[in-house]
Amino acid sequence: MKDFASAQIVNRDAMFWSTISLEKKITQRLSINIDEELRLLNNISQVNLNYMNFGSYFAIDKHFKVGVVYRWIEKNNMDGSYSHRHRFYVDASYKTKIKFVTFAYRARLQTQVRDYYSSIDGRIPESYWRNKFDFKFDINKPITPYIGAEFRYQFPNMRLKEANNEFNRGRYYAGFNYKISDRYSCGAYYLYQREFNINNPERDHVYGIEFGITL
Repeated sequence: MKDFASAQIVNRDAMFWSTISLEKKITQRLSINIDEELRLLNNISQVNLNYMNFGSYFAIDKHFKVGVVYRWIEKNNMDGSYSHRHRFYVDASYKTKIKFVTFAYRARLQTQVRDYYSSIDGRIPESYWRNKFDFKFDINKPITPYIGAEFRYQFPNMRLKEANNEFNRGRYYAGFNYKISDRYSCGAYYLYQREFNINNPERDHVYGIEFGITL
């Protein structure tokens, strides 16, 4: 890990993320998913970004699942304009249950371009490898508490060269899901986001809510 201690300016913020997810089962193994998320920053006072996912997931068996997703992102530049970004990612996940604890690991390879039609530099993709670990506890249905962490590895990136070929962000979270019915669910969580191996890292406290619908 690189040492930036002498030059660091640590940026701290409180954020709020809200998500609505739709899932449609096509077959027993194949599903189509749409997610809409709005994120606020600057102590939950200003829109940071809005995104929408369009994806499909296929369960290979009861343990393994793969998915392909496109994400459209509209990010606030904080000057009255918005940056439009296109992200593509591939997920591979594994889960297993031991007694009342379900462990899940998800590997994600993602790439993104920004302002593709108005910026030549923006056409150069930014790519990451993300590793997510989840523990869910089935102890008091319909409420399922969980904890987890995610770590992001950066491939060569012209915008953040100091973090090339390094892990540069960790997310640590805890929350719960509540199953309202077979079709509806909701949840809330707290997430601490910490950047490292960069010059001016962020330390963010994120409060989130989620609502899910199965069609």
